Amino acid sequence: MPAVWNVPNENPHFVGREEILALVDQACKASPHKTAVLTGPQGFGKTQIAKRFVYKNFAQYDVVWWFWANQYLKPQFARFAQAVAYHLRLDKDLKGTLSQDHWIHWVKEALRRSRLKCLIIFDDAQTYPEIEDYIVFSHDKNIHTLITTKNGHFSSETIPVRPFRRENSLKYITSFLPHEPEVFKKELAQRLGDCPAALALSIEYIKSYPGMTIQKYLFKHAQQKSLMPQGTGKKLGSSVDEYEKDLTTAIKMNMQELEKESTEALALLGLLSLLHRDKIPLSFIESWAEDQKLKTDIMTLIRQIQHYSLVEVHKTPKNEETYLTMQELIQTTLASQLPSQIKQTLICQAAATLKKSFTDESDKNVAMILTDNTPLLNVLKLSREAEDLSYHHPDLTQLRIRCLDVLVGMIRDFPAAEELLKHLDHDLHQGVPLTLTDQVLYYANLSLYAAIRSPDYEKAIDWGLKALKLVKEAPDLKHEHLRILANLSQYHSLRGLSAQAADYIEQGESLFKRASSDAYKALFVLAKNIVLNDQARFQETIDQVRHYQDLLDRQTFYPSMRYFILNQWAEALLKKGEEEEAKKVLATAERYGREVHGENNHNMFFGRLYVLQGMALASPPADFEKAKRLMDKGIAILDSCFQGKDKHRLQAFAHWQQGKLWHQQQQFTEAKTEYLKSEAIYDKILKGKKIDDISALYACLVKLGADTRDESLTQTYLKKHIATFGLDHPRTQEVMLYLDQKGLVVGG
Repeated sequence: MPAVWNVPNENPHFVGREEILALVDQACKASPHKTAVLTGPQGFGKTQIAKRFVYKNFAQYDVVWWFWANQYLKPQFARFAQAVAYHLRLDKDLKGTLSQDHWIHWVKEALRRSRLKCLIIFDDAQTYPEIEDYIVFSHDKNIHTLITTKNGHFSSETIPVRPFRRENSLKYITSFLPHEPEVFKKELAQRLGDCPAALALSIEYIKSYPGMTIQKYLFKHAQQKSLMPQGTGKKLGSSVDEYEKDLTTAIKMNMQELEKESTEALALLGLLSLLHRDKIPLSFIESWAEDQKLKTDIMTLIRQIQHYSLVEVHKTPKNEETYLTMQELIQTTLASQLPSQIKQTLICQAAATLKKSFTDESDKNVAMILTDNTPLLNVLKLSREAEDLSYHHPDLTQLRIRCLDVLVGMIRDFPAAEELLKHLDHDLHQGVPLTLTDQVLYYANLSLYAAIRSPDYEKAIDWGLKALKLVKEAPDLKHEHLRILANLSQYHSLRGLSAQAADYIEQGESLFKRASSDAYKALFVLAKNIVLNDQARFQETIDQVRHYQDLLDRQTFYPSMRYFILNQWAEALLKKGEEEEAKKVLATAERYGREVHGENNHNMFFGRLYVLQGMALASPPADFEKAKRLMDKGIAILDSCFQGKDKHRLQAFAHWQQGKLWHQQQQFTEAKTEYLKSEAIYDKILKGKKIDDISALYACLVKLGADTRDESLTQTYLKKHIATFGLDHPRTQEVMLYLDQKGLVVGG
């Protein structure tokens, strides 16, 4: 077997598909990116074909790794990195760090350079962008990728998977029911549209009963099908128009027989139909069974369900973990057959069991999810099922809030968060009660969602203040208290309300000293840096970052804190005129950013980074062309991220720096244009203007007026500076001296 391996169990009853396997082999060896994409409706065997290809060809590879693409890929890639690190001689580099972003970056680069022959499988991918960051390409063409997807538009070059050819259907049926007449085998294949999933279900049903034959099964199938509502079936690529209706009938028949055998097995089956269908851990099922005090041993129940081909059981390569997987169409059909009351009971039971996975503080819950995201995916699936029933329960509401905290705070999966927010809104309208802790988490994450997603800082501040009022009544939530204060400080800073932002920092100082959460302590340091820079206390920013360097090094589950804080440090250095030191800090920040985002620049961090790098090159002796390119690049990224040219104060900062660059080149018209763009954005965004950037911008405009002998420009911005910052402000004195040196008289 390959040295690195995690592939699910082989299907011992696989038949046919030779032509598809040959096309996969050809695509892996001859296509430009050595990638094969299998497409087709659910139930047609894409995953089984992928597994067959792996087991047929694994001897050609050193590394074979299976990714479940319908789950979060980052923790899966982290496990892959751990498995492959020794063979890439990275085990010493990865030792001592848990940062999944580091692992992704280093392992992808190392695999590109290695001569290891790799086969990487992404099963059940939805769209290419969702898996793009995890795909590894090699110039030596030693890395092959196999993707399965229901999305027919996934790629311009796909290998379509259709039902069995009739001869393969007959071969498959014969392997289980060898003594059945050929005419009835053909009729069964035709009735079920040669669909592999439907054939498997029908065969298990027939095998289960002495005296049951294909002919009797077809008669019973026809009876059951006639009882189904009109419009149940729809064509999904099969040659038989009512393929889905036939499959649904087969599933329902197997469910009925399972119920006769064991009501507890049927209850377990119902539970599985409400969870995320892939990699449902045995440990969760055992915990649920213990909670429900089932009389039957859980492995017996699983064996009964497996007997009817309604679930697959898998083990990890070293048998350290057992998990269950359910075919998507089977799961959908099962869920649709469960009576509403039974569904509600199962949802309530599952929520109570899942709560055990979300009992810790936010950052620790995130660490748990980044290691194994199954609990989060199960909550999201359970939440959808409950929403479809308009079912509300306090345990489920609490789960939704805890998952919202994970999604918004660190994972930043906003589509999933938005869905949960809708469900929670319905819960609250139905009067579901919240504990004090859950109220704090709910309003704190509403606040953060509004700040990041919209951004709407007024709404973020309103929600944040509600959370702050509540958290003061909960002394045990000191980390959440610190987090709320840090976020409120940032929201006020982004609105130019520096005095209020500083007040929240002051309130948080004692909490910061007592806090043990590295993630929230780093968040507080970031918020404090913003306040210090707004107050022109640059040396304090520099000293603070140096003092807490070890805190940055420990941001294993919140790596963005590293590079955002480094950007603040670099800004302080640049404003103090320490360009060479700033360049080193920016290089480190970029390295951290690349470890997280790779070559993807669509992030406000990179927009700001390029502007700061341009600033570092703008100081005499200026490298004008390179500085200009960097600033242009930064502005374009920021405009794209904020979906507009005047949405955020970072954009105002960028245009101000662009103006300074033109000013140094004595390109006064361009400088004025950029300065005024900057002012217009600041005027739109800020509610308060007593921040150092505004003071410096006004000073630049005063000096530009002096340099161009534009007395109106000079007087306008001198008056603005005095009105905002006063006569005794150091920069007021600075510009007055500048005007004096230019021989200009300050007007009244």
